[in-house]
Amino acid sequence: MSPTSPAAAARPPPNRSGSQYPRKRASQACLTCRARKSRCDNQRPKCGFCLKSDAECNYPKTELTQLDRASLMILDRLERVEQNILGELGRAATTGHSPHVTLRGSIAAVPTSPSFSVTTTSAAAAPSSGRPPGDIWINGDRVMTWPRILELLDGNPFIEPWRRFKEQLDGAEVTIGDSSPLLVISPTVMTDDPDSGPDTFAPGLEDAFSRNAQRPELEEQVSTADAEEHLTAYILHVHSRYPILDMRELRHIADSMIRRGFDYRWPLMHRLPSDLSPLDVATYLLVLALGEISKKTDPEDHRLPASTFVQLALPWMGYVHFGTRTSIKAMQAELLLAIYHMWSLRPWRAWQVVEAVNVLAEKMLLKNPDLAGNSLAHRIFWTAPKMQLELSEELQMHRPSQRTSKLLAFMNASSLPEPPRDPFVWPGLGANIGSETWYYYLAETSSRRLIERIKTELYLTQPVDSLAHVASRYSLACELERQINEWSNSLPAEFKATHSWSPASAISPTTSVESVHQAMSKYLWNRQCQIRLIVFRPFVAVLAQHHSDVIPSRILRVLLDGARKYLAFSVEFFNSQSPHPERHYGTWLLCRNLWTTALTLLAACNTPVLFRHMSTANNEDGAGSPDSPMSTFHPTSEGPAEPMCSYSDALSAVGVARTIMAFWVQENPSLAACLDLLSVLLTKTRERHG
Repeated sequence: MSPTSPAAAARPPPNRSGSQYPRKRASQACLTCRARKSRCDNQRPKCGFCLKSDAECNYPKTELTQLDRASLMILDRLERVEQNILGELGRAATTGHSPHVTLRGSIAAVPTSPSFSVTTTSAAAAPSSGRPPGDIWINGDRVMTWPRILELLDGNPFIEPWRRFKEQLDGAEVTIGDSSPLLVISPTVMTDDPDSGPDTFAPGLEDAFSRNAQRPELEEQVSTADAEEHLTAYILHVHSRYPILDMRELRHIADSMIRRGFDYRWPLMHRLPSDLSPLDVATYLLVLALGEISKKTDPEDHRLPASTFVQLALPWMGYVHFGTRTSIKAMQAELLLAIYHMWSLRPWRAWQVVEAVNVLAEKMLLKNPDLAGNSLAHRIFWTAPKMQLELSEELQMHRPSQRTSKLLAFMNASSLPEPPRDPFVWPGLGANIGSETWYYYLAETSSRRLIERIKTELYLTQPVDSLAHVASRYSLACELERQINEWSNSLPAEFKATHSWSPASAISPTTSVESVHQAMSKYLWNRQCQIRLIVFRPFVAVLAQHHSDVIPSRILRVLLDGARKYLAFSVEFFNSQSPHPERHYGTWLLCRNLWTTALTLLAACNTPVLFRHMSTANNEDGAGSPDSPMSTFHPTSEGPAEPMCSYSDALSAVGVARTIMAFWVQENPSLAACLDLLSVLLTKTRERHG
């Protein structure tokens, strides 16, 4: 074929750009195999021959002259990044100073203790240990594994389960890179497992699908007045905290059910009105159940059985899992069931349902990302992970926040949910209920975002037993405290805490709106206390796990400043609690928070360096016996000049925790186990110190 043939003319010109880069070389043999002139299998770090012969195996280094300019720039940039990180880590370890860290969203650094100055500039530069945010979260189960607590249980039968639990936790810390999401379950939480013992939630539910099974029946038909009363109670006490339903849609469903008369003997699909779906029926029944239980404010002397409304709703709930498609209504029904479990103090069952809701929400976001623009869907996509995170932090079924998912990414990246576009309208209730519901919901969601930030900033990079690391976070903790105070100051006036709580059972129906205001302000105050304690708990933790004689003096002063704030906030938290028990969504979570804080106080009382300061404060303020009322002690921003809370204040605070928890031990086995542990530890502390 001649060079001028048509085929040659159609051939594309050769690509000469490839000549700018060297061709990829074949794999090079190790130096040992090259010397032997034998084939090398190129296995790293040792090839097969060197491994068998136990010979030293080295590979020739890549010559930088063979790399293109872009590759050289990448290698140079990576080397500089590595040197910067190692340099910051080295300085933090040797001098106690922190790597330059900035709190995302903060405007300026706050003044720090003169003895230990830390600048906050860039959080992105903080080294990562591969831990997910909150993996080293300090809840009561973690506090039970501290040496100061285990010392008190020495010789007590209680100690063996906690020793095993600590060994399992230590093993999980070693295998932190394992992809398995499951974490060991604490001895207290295990008592809530429905599979570990009898549960009165749904007796005979395992036989529900047998041929001879009888459907649960109401003792009498629900009258219109009773239904309306349950609906109003739901809106006041449940919807005002979790506005996951559309009020117009709920009114339509309720009118349809009440107008036709609810016949609980309906087959699942037979005679179902055309304008109602099975999930509408389930939603209506669960709303009635929540309205019914929200009026049971006082503790019971037994575990609450499931409401008949819930048992009637469960067959309709089957359409959530076996329906033709996932829908917003399915997630609404599931969330209502989870909320009911929390009201009846069944956190394990609530967690199981919430996990299912998060799977549904994840699926919906994956299939239809534009759905997040819908106001109602936005609220649900916020509520589902919020409930999951709250339960995960206590149950530890998954390492908190470990599963980075589309749903959590949405929660962290998106703006806060938008308010409903339609004005709030409900018979017998004023429009202000709608605005107050929304203010409360925004306050709760923004506080959850703040907690997630605290996890990332304080509980991510290093274990809390690292002295230099925890001390270096003091200024960061003070900045977080400032942001917590800003969050509290931004609340509407009616949500400001007054600490003068009235018993919920003493509030008449005519003042039910006032009870909503009181409840909201109480919950938000407890939330503020919880977040402040989360911020400063690591300072007590690190002191409780080290002997003070091995801590450098300037680091010790900073740790004492942080511990002083924690103890002061703890006493203030307990001193503000209402003596009247009240059932609500967060009753179990509040009791767990009280337990964790009380355990930390007892650990502080049995830490010599902290006890010395507490004893000095006790002598100065003249507080009497441990049974005397708590003194009015309030923390200030100037840590070094403020005295430590007294030993008697700490023991009185633990007594408050025992009193509140004792109200609910008949309804929840895990709280009974926690109370028993707390009582033993309090007795041991008094035997040791008086």
